[in-house]
Amino acid sequence: MLIVDIAGSVALTTRVGQEEAGRRIKQLLQGIVTLVRANGGLFLSSSGDDVLATFEGEDQGAANAAETAIEAQRAADAVGLQLYAGLCAGPVEFGENLGYPTASGQAVNLAARLHKLVDDAPGRIFLPMDLVGLLPLDLQNEASPFGARKIKG
Repeated sequence: MLIVDIAGSVALTTRVGQEEAGRRIKQLLQGIVTLVRANGGLFLSSSGDDVLATFEGEDQGAANAAETAIEAQRAADAVGLQLYAGLCAGPVEFGENLGYPTASGQAVNLAARLHKLVDDAPGRIFLPMDLVGLLPLDLQNEASPFGARKIKG
């Protein structure tokens, strides 16, 4: 599971106005959805200024989700924004709500908790330590511990 959320969208609206902020946010979200699909992911939903996506396969899915998160961060940087991002692996139950795919399960819940693990730390991608071991070696080498954190629930 991958969740990315635009940081500071309210502040952006204050700075540039509702119309310009909306345009930038929509453009970035559309770009992230394109990245999800290009990296083999399934876009599930977007509400406001976030994107929820899933990637199949334990090892390759983790690698594709991480690459998508990195590319999404770069896309956000290019337009002067930052993202919160959380990754988690595990069983997911798929369903449908109002004609759109949905996902639920512990992996979804944990990714949601991780993406905003530290409110004042946008630009980082949070994932459980055990998931780091599923990433390609170059990404494992880039990962660094952020420290133990208590996660709600």
